[in-house]
Amino acid sequence: MKKEEVPTILVCDDNDRVPSHLFGDVIRVKNLHDHKHDKETASKIRDVVNSRKYKVAGVLTLWEDCGPLAAIVGLHLDLPSNGYGSASLAKDKDRTQQKLLNSSDVNVRNLATKTQKISDHDDLKQWFEAAAQKASLLKLAFGSSAAGVFEAPNYEKAVHLYNKVKRDYFDESDLPGIGLGFGNDVVICERHSGSEHDVDIVMYAGRAVACFVTDNGPTGTEYFAELTASMPSLLPVNVQNRLKELSVLALNEVGLISGVFNLEYIISSEQPKLIDINARMGGFYIRDWIRRIWGYDILTAALSCAKGVMPKEPSTNPNGYISGAMLLPSSLSEELSEEQKSAILGISDEYDGFFVSIFEEDLHVNFLADEPWVNVACHASSRELSFLKLEMALRNTGVMAVDLDLERSLKELGMRHGKI
Repeated sequence: MKKEEVPTILVCDDNDRVPSHLFGDVIRVKNLHDHKHDKETASKIRDVVNSRKYKVAGVLTLWEDCGPLAAIVGLHLDLPSNGYGSASLAKDKDRTQQKLLNSSDVNVRNLATKTQKISDHDDLKQWFEAAAQKASLLKLAFGSSAAGVFEAPNYEKAVHLYNKVKRDYFDESDLPGIGLGFGNDVVICERHSGSEHDVDIVMYAGRAVACFVTDNGPTGTEYFAELTASMPSLLPVNVQNRLKELSVLALNEVGLISGVFNLEYIISSEQPKLIDINARMGGFYIRDWIRRIWGYDILTAALSCAKGVMPKEPSTNPNGYISGAMLLPSSLSEELSEEQKSAILGISDEYDGFFVSIFEEDLHVNFLADEPWVNVACHASSRELSFLKLEMALRNTGVMAVDLDLERSLKELGMRHGKI
């Protein structure tokens, strides 16, 4: 969003380092990331906007933690907003699932994942004593980027993990940007088996304007971080259409009627299960991939929604296929030579159709979250060619030899392509 294209006023924390030259102006607010005081912060932002006599057309955040804050600012300025109630509901994993479970629509109820807020060890004991509880996941109630997500196969392991999360993930200073500004509440939920898929959807006035489905390979075994993905989805068209319909129902249920949102699903042999609703557009590579395949910019769509203008609909004909891999510090930081790292970053010069999205400057390991270093992707005329070229390039750079989780994930994704 260059200032000459979209005049933008950036709101940031006093301590944030931002490229201010890219924006029309910057509003700095003390303790912006302390989201327990979003209402007070929103009032301060409103007062600055009014005192500087800005003419604001809309309020938009691309940062999940700021969703509730942006919603309040929109209401204060009498601008389009889904409302604080909906935005804060979507940020809380337990409240989101409880809302879906209590829906009057059976389709929405069937989507929901059974979840329980955990306040102490007794809550965990109650959960595992319930007859239906088997495989479970322990999560941060306000978490994102798979931070603080752990497999809890039994009560004893769950107690250990609960203590670890409450100790290590204490507040925003421990790991900025993953929800700890709201607190370090913990939830436990069912773990579903099946294939994982993301739905990135543009909503306006309660209906879908555009919808894009991505297939994901299995996540990492320790941190549950994403490893591989492919777009457009290989799911049958009727299944993709069903995911779109269900996403519209779920978003309307929680009150997210306008904007660009990301939903995560597991599809088992029985039915789709909704794992998460992210009340912001998909992050990392999603915007770039959608632009390359459909020529559609979900950021432009998000800006339109923020201004109360219906976004344009995309072309229905995709331009080729993209397969990609996330390279994670936990697997690669001590295994790759400097020469191999350079080869990965320069892979687009060596192989036709490749591009690299860089998220971190180096392969620094953070033991609280396995944030990706880069995404390596291949855009080709067919899904088979895209996948095979990606696999070959990762083998040639030495990544596959040291990252067994990635090899496993890529193999399963390839099996869905019918190539392994």
